[in-house]
Amino acid sequence: MARPINPERLHPCKRCGKPTVNKVYCSLQCRYNLSGKSIIDREMADEIIELTKNGMSQQAIADYMGINVKTIVRYKQNNPDFLRRMKKAKYNTDILAFKSVKAGMVRDWRAGRWWIKKRYPKQFGDSIKVDLEKQPILIDDIMGEIDNEKRRRKGKKKKG
Repeated sequence: MARPINPERLHPCKRCGKPTVNKVYCSLQCRYNLSGKSIIDREMADEIIELTKNGMSQQAIADYMGINVKTIVRYKQNNPDFLRRMKKAKYNTDILAFKSVKAGMVRDWRAGRWWIKKRYPKQFGDSIKVDLEKQPILIDDIMGEIDNEKRRRKGKKKKG
């Protein structure tokens, strides 16, 4: 005959709230979230949206919330409304950043230069043009330099 469980030893399961003897989860199904239900509830989803509005990445949000980033990705895939809200929050952050840079352009021309370089990198970005016709780079030359460096280092080891 099984002994009765002392009610003082029971604790609520962290996931489902059922009374359990061990102090964390009532079963492996709850521990590994095998129920198919998402960990993210409405409150958590709203908090994720707020953090996104503040410019945090999904990885940073997941770390802050104590969940895996894949949980957020799956929740977005299964909830089109949440996905729409996430995109809107991200665009709002981008718009705020663009407005900030535009305001900086009025005060300092360098902000405008930075904006143009980032917006049109092919036309205005920093680039180095190397004319291989005038100065060909040969693999043999590079390998020879590497071999010389190795020999130089071996010579130092023997002397020291």
